[in-house]
Amino acid sequence: QGYYDLVFVSRPHNIKHLNSILAKENTLNSAKIIYDAEAIFSIRDYEFKRLNKIDFTEEERQKAIRDEIKLAKNSHHIITVSSQEQQQFIEQGYTNVSILGHRFSVHPTPQTFADRKNLLFVGSIYELESPNADSVLWLTQEIFPLIQKQLGQTVELIIIGNNTVEEIKHKVNHLNNSSIKLLGKVDDLTPFYNQARLFVAPTRYAAGIPHKVHEAAAYGLPIVTTSLIAQQLGWNPETELLVADDPVNFAQQCVKLYQDSTLWNQLRKNALKRVEIECSATVFSEKLDSIFNSFRII
Repeated sequence: QGYYDLVFVSRPHNIKHLNSILAKENTLNSAKIIYDAEAIFSIRDYEFKRLNKIDFTEEERQKAIRDEIKLAKNSHHIITVSSQEQQQFIEQGYTNVSILGHRFSVHPTPQTFADRKNLLFVGSIYELESPNADSVLWLTQEIFPLIQKQLGQTVELIIIGNNTVEEIKHKVNHLNNSSIKLLGKVDDLTPFYNQARLFVAPTRYAAGIPHKVHEAAAYGLPIVTTSLIAQQLGWNPETELLVADDPVNFAQQCVKLYQDSTLWNQLRKNALKRVEIECSATVFSEKLDSIFNSFRII
């Protein structure tokens, strides 16, 4: 009691746990609480339901979002990752809400367009009902075969990321497509970013902002993704990335980017610039300092 100046709590399940402790006995006294929401996970959960045609009402969806936001009730400051999610908290009456996203340094890999080949997907899978699991199944079953029809069987899809869901491995392997390489966990991704011609992020439901897309852009790899991801980033289709929301158009965008060196270099340059501005270490540190300084902690 009286020991802490600041308690910094991330994600809903942790702030919920803290709230339950404080309800029994407020042992923090004058300590300030910062809640790092990371994302509003209810939004992702209900987009999953929508995608899988699970019935729900808009009233149920809004209540779930409100209940998640109410978890911040004991917090003195709230951190969100995007202006859209910041607005959700503001609409519920919170005033001390900051935006703090990812921190990346740009390290554009040197290979030229002509020296690159194949498509790259990066993302860990720990649950079957997760955005990355859905992305891999949609990509391998519906999108990549259409890409192969136009680019030929020699083009490969490289999938990297720790995968603990055996059903995903089984479904991908059951496709009997030797051009799909399911590599699992890789410690150093740099060679793969350097060799691939484009990065695919076919994310159909998610919350927050996409770490994987910022990382790919930081390594200088142009991206094809969905309108959901483009909206979360606030990036412009045809300027920083390419966008499509159905298998035919997604495949077509991949083929277009795979074959057009001028477009490839334009997207690479523009996305690198966005990461350099939006994810710089200086901007990140200044924002974090300003949050702490508002409590005169440092």
